[in-house]
Amino acid sequence: MTTCIICKGENPISELNSLTDGHIVPEFIGGSLKVKNVCKVCNSKKGAGFEGKLANSLFYKLPRFLHNIEGKQGNLSTPFSGVYEDVDIGKFQIIPNRRPVSHSRYQN
Repeated sequence: MTTCIICKGENPISELNSLTDGHIVPEFIGGSLKVKNVCKVCNSKKGAGFEGKLANSLFYKLPRFLHNIEGKQGNLSTPFSGVYEDVDIGKFQIIPNRRPVSHSRYQN
């Protein structure tokens, strides 16, 4: 097959837009089942759009964290990473490798 199964050839296949494998179940939730012949343009749109928003939502980050499902890059970060501010203790940061940093060490 020489056309993309998603766009049906709307995006011409070229060196810059080759056919790739697309994940049926997204990698960010542990999917390994792939489908062949998805052009890079369609695969990127799918990954950056719907799947990207899901991957960054707490509803998917928390179960991934609790069940130790690593992401595409092999990393597992806490869904609560970020900078927060509390009335009593001030600013603090939770960094991706799960170590809290107190407000006294936090730098903007």
